[in-house]
Amino acid sequence: MPTKNTSIFYILWIVVVTLTASACTTMQTVAPKREAVKDQFKIGDRIKVYTRDETIITFDLVEITEDAIIGVREQIPFSDIDKIEKSTISITNTAAAGGSVVLSLYGTLILAGILSWILMV
Repeated sequence: MPTKNTSIFYILWIVVVTLTASACTTMQTVAPKREAVKDQFKIGDRIKVYTRDETIITFDLVEITEDAIIGVREQIPFSDIDKIEKSTISITNTAAAGGSVVLSLYGTLILAGILSWILMV
């Protein structure tokens, strides 16, 4: 039979798993200029590059030179780039989504408890 501490642990575990699973990402768009790229990205970031010929390339950033961004197998001149994106976790969206899920979960648990109490009486 679960103890009170065990029940609290399970509830906290459900809340943490729910918030973790509902993490929301957003795409941060950056102008294809060397200064903007240097300010917004760091070596190792996974980026998505949209070129002027409508090719989309996703890779890990290895180097930023005067004229190009470079990955392990990619070297794309800034003049060929339409836009660059990086995926970031949105704290606001995550909190909103996770909070909604947690509130729905608690509401369901409360209703189930009330229903079981009514049926037992």
